[in-house]
Amino acid sequence: AVSAFGVVALATWNVADPSFSHATANPVTNAAGYPGAVFSDIAMQFFGLGAFFALIPAVVWGIMLSSGVMPTHMGRRGSAWFGGLLLLSAVVGCMRVPSTWPLPSGLGGIAGDMVLKFPAVATGGYPAGWLAVLLALLLTVPATGLMLFACNFRRRESRSSSQLARGQISQDDLDEDAE
Repeated sequence: AVSAFGVVALATWNVADPSFSHATANPVTNAAGYPGAVFSDIAMQFFGLGAFFALIPAVVWGIMLSSGVMPTHMGRRGSAWFGGLLLLSAVVGCMRVPSTWPLPSGLGGIAGDMVLKFPAVATGGYPAGWLAVLLALLLTVPATGLMLFACNFRRRESRSSSQLARGQISQDDLDEDAE
């Protein structure tokens, strides 16, 4: 339910909606109402278009929980989620900002601009052109890895009959793996 709320709120984000950072008498146009307008405004301010990636682990965890599987190592997965989100916001921030973009930050929001500040110090300016493309490609690899870990996607070690013979696992473990 929380993930669905986030998707609806971000999908119907309108910069003119009232929120904490935009006091206005305009009617709320966000499909999730005022709470959705506030959530989407904060998410877009901080993560820009990268905010859409923020919902992926939450959706995966919700599916896992509804199927009776509890994600493990939630502290590490939460940290990976945040790190992956920062890097994905930087990847989105490498794209050229159209003149119609309503926010003062780049397409990656404040987080993307902060991450891109490091290469800007080294190169003397905000990444553009081929440098932006190269940087986006380089950041995509660790960002994807972090988000996959955050989503609880990991390689499962295969169990064998030799482990059964050595008494390291039980027949029930093998049967469970087969299912």
